[in-house]
Amino acid sequence: MKDRWKLAGVCGMLMAGLVLMISADALIGTNSFAAQKPAAQDVRTVFDRPQVTAGSEERQVPAWTAASVFASREEEPVQAEEAAEAVTEAATEETTPETAKTQEETAEEPETEEVTTIFASTMMEDTQNIQYDNYDVDAPAKTYEQEQKEIVDAVQARKWNNMIISTASVLNIREKASTEAKVIGKLPKYGGGTILDYNKDKSWVKIKSGPVTGWVSMDYVISGDKVAATAEKVGTEKIIVLAETLRAREEANTESKIVALLDEGEEFEILKKGDGWAKIAVDDDEAWINTDYVTISYELEKAVVYHEPEPEKETKKESSSDSSKGSSGGSKSSSKRSSMVAYAMKFLGNRYVWGGTSLTKGTDCSGFTMRIYEHFGYDIPRTSYNQAKGGKTIKISSLKPGDLVFYSNSSGINHVAMYIGNGQVIHASNARSGIKISNINYRTPTKAVRYIND
Repeated sequence: MKDRWKLAGVCGMLMAGLVLMISADALIGTNSFAAQKPAAQDVRTVFDRPQVTAGSEERQVPAWTAASVFASREEEPVQAEEAAEAVTEAATEETTPETAKTQEETAEEPETEEVTTIFASTMMEDTQNIQYDNYDVDAPAKTYEQEQKEIVDAVQARKWNNMIISTASVLNIREKASTEAKVIGKLPKYGGGTILDYNKDKSWVKIKSGPVTGWVSMDYVISGDKVAATAEKVGTEKIIVLAETLRAREEANTESKIVALLDEGEEFEILKKGDGWAKIAVDDDEAWINTDYVTISYELEKAVVYHEPEPEKETKKESSSDSSKGSSGGSKSSSKRSSMVAYAMKFLGNRYVWGGTSLTKGTDCSGFTMRIYEHFGYDIPRTSYNQAKGGKTIKISSLKPGDLVFYSNSSGINHVAMYIGNGQVIHASNARSGIKISNINYRTPTKAVRYIND
């Protein structure tokens, strides 16, 4: 019996020694299996039990190995029978040196190390192409307003590069690219237009400005890179009326007196902005408008439509009573009207001077009309108020070229213009605009008077 126990004990010890030799060989990597082991696996191997390939077959890697069995039992006394059973169980499992190595590395390395390495590597790859040479990391963050201004400035820069600015006192816009072509519009000095096309030698450019589309000579315009810088100097911030009729008031409140009634689509220069209100220039008056009914934009002056007056039918000569009102000759009224309009057009763009009467050095609104009429032999009063009292009052719908149109503020008539036909007037507006052409309804007219007897 004792011999049997001794034999069993010897066998157990031999088997245990064999297992220990195999484990030690795997740990130090001296056998052929260790030489062929794959690179260290992901730390998730133990937890996720991934599939590994051996030849053409797939098998599950066990969650523990012989080394882990003995590690878990090393604090307990081991009997020979238990040792033999453990050896047998370990031998039957599909344990490989690679698995033992992986478990040992997993136990030594923190779980977060590889994850951190993955993120660091990814970040480096993503930032490899970023250039920091022109980037000031210490610069303060831009405000929303600054970012919006940069966007608006970029849009404006593109806008100016596609525009021209007139340098002539008044630039003719023609139907075709020729000085012989019909004049269809007038563009004031420093007025702007959007470029549409060029002729073959680029000596003429087709533009759109306001309601006018036509050709202008390149000899009298600024274009290209110079436009933006010029626009900054000569352009103005304007309101564009959106309401059918907008009340302009003396003060920035709805209880204030009405200075003028402004027509839809008309533009007026902004002098000052307040809380929901803007002060604008209305000829030589100043007024406040509610900004809820306008749009605000930085603009250049726009062109106006021009129609050469058509000859009217001949009429009888003026009577002596008409001559006493100003006519010094017996010329026909139809030719006078056309000639008066053509003469007035010569002074487009000239200066406005309050109290002035010079067509070349500066004049105000009534000084302008007085001098035009004087040139054709009519003696009319000096001020707009008195000019409105003289002559014959007519309906606005009955106006002919050469007739006078009057506008009022809260104190009464304060501005006069001369009708030139086709729904337009010519007048000395203010110091900012000078002598210009406007639509008759740019503000609501209050009276019309005729001095030329038909």
